[in-house]
Amino acid sequence: MRITTNKLIKNIFDFINILLLKKNWNCLFFLDLFFGYGNFIKKIYKKKLSYILIIEKSNFKINIFKNKKYDIKIIKNNSFFFLKKKIKKNYFKKFNIIFIDPPFYNKFIFKLIYYLNIICFKNTIIILEIEKKIFYNNIYIFFRNWKIIKINKIGIVYLFLLFKFN
Repeated sequence: MRITTNKLIKNIFDFINILLLKKNWNCLFFLDLFFGYGNFIKKIYKKKLSYILIIEKSNFKINIFKNKKYDIKIIKNNSFFFLKKKIKKNYFKKFNIIFIDPPFYNKFIFKLIYYLNIICFKNTIIILEIEKKIFYNNIYIFFRNWKIIKINKIGIVYLFLLFKFN
């Protein structure tokens, strides 16, 4: 597992600030689909967003973060099961920003993109952190209804900032 670096986090915050056009962070609803070790959440928590939801299936990772007493909603679940369960309920309409730093199994990312194209509403910002060069080469095919605001390569990681415009 790869930890989101401080340099990458700074790039993410710069990206979001560009899209927010000086709006306040405290009116945003944030979803992290693959929590990992929580390095990014620790930083975004300081921005005092309205609502932060984390989806993570590992008890070990959740317990490390819960012990820090952050005011964040954590749901222990597989991200795909969670997406599939909530997909018909317009549950995701409220989220302005979705952060995705998924594990990299074969065809895993393609299944995720399928769900994102269904669940995300207009004006949703997606921050996608990936390593796969093959995905980078096909990003425009997978996200047809999205505007790609920025692509950065930092080390072996590609960082995409996507904005759903319809």
